[in-house]
Amino acid sequence: MLKQRLITGIILLVGFVFATVMLPILKYALFITIIVTIGAWEWSRFAVFKSINRFAYVATFLIVLIGLGVRFGLSMNAPQMDVNLLWAVVTAAAIAWLAMFLFVQGYPRNEDKWNTKTRIGLMGFLTLGSTWSGIIFLKTIVETGELVLMLMISVAAVDVGGFFIGSWFGKRALAPQLSPKKTWEGVWGGLALNMLVAVCCGTYANLYITSLERWHILVIALMSILVTVFSVTGDLLESMLKRNCGLKDSGNILPGHGGVLDRIDGLIAATPIFVIVVLVVISTTGVG
Repeated sequence: MLKQRLITGIILLVGFVFATVMLPILKYALFITIIVTIGAWEWSRFAVFKSINRFAYVATFLIVLIGLGVRFGLSMNAPQMDVNLLWAVVTAAAIAWLAMFLFVQGYPRNEDKWNTKTRIGLMGFLTLGSTWSGIIFLKTIVETGELVLMLMISVAAVDVGGFFIGSWFGKRALAPQLSPKKTWEGVWGGLALNMLVAVCCGTYANLYITSLERWHILVIALMSILVTVFSVTGDLLESMLKRNCGLKDSGNILPGHGGVLDRIDGLIAATPIFVIVVLVVISTTGVG
C-alpha cells in the first residue's frame, strides 16, 4: 500500500509541476478545470445527491466555470483577468472558510447550521470555484508557474511539517472527533516549516519576479500563518463531510490516495487567502 501510495504521489507531483510550468494559459485552464470538475463530482457525494442530481450538480458547476472564464477573458489569446471579479470571488470564499472553520470547531453540536444538501452543495461551488479562479490568476500573472508552485509548496509544507512533528512529538489531539491522528504539535510543526518556506519564496520572488519592500516580506511571512490555519481547516472540513455521510475517502480515482479532494483539501482552503495576499502585493509593485 505504501509503495502504491508513493508511486501515485510521485506521478501526481511530476504531472502537476510539468503542467504548471510548461502549459500555456488556455491549456492550463483546461487542465485545472478537469481537476476541479472531478472534485465537484466527489463533493456531490458529500451532499448525498442521487445519480441524476450529481450529474446536474457537476453540469451546473461547469456552467459557472465557463461564465467565470468568459469574464476572466480566457476566450482571448492573451487573457486579462477581471481583478475586481477575482477580488469578489476570493473574498467571498475566504469569508466562507471562516464560517466553515466555525463549523469544524463546533462539530457535531452545530450540524443544523450546515448539514443540508443545499448548503453542502454551495460550499463545493464556492470553494472549488475560487480555487479554479485563484490558480488560473496566479498562472496568468507569472506564466512560468512560480506563484502556483509557491502555493502548492506552502500547503505541502503544512502537511509535511504536521506529519513528522505530529508523529514524533504529538500528544494533544487537535480534533479527536474528526481526525484522531492530528495534533496541536503537528499544527505548530506545519506552521514552522511553512514560515520557513514563505520566507524562501518571498526571497525568490524578490530576486526573480519583482522587487519587494521589507513590508512585503513581512506580509508573506505572516501569510504563512493564515495558509496554515486555512489548510488545516480544509483537511478537517473534508473529514467532517466524509464522516457526515459515512465515507472513508472522497473517491477512488487515485490508487493509494483515495479521491482528488483527499489530495487537495488543504489547497482549496488556502488558495483564497494566498491569492488575496498576492493581490495586495502586486497592487503596490505594479506586477501584472
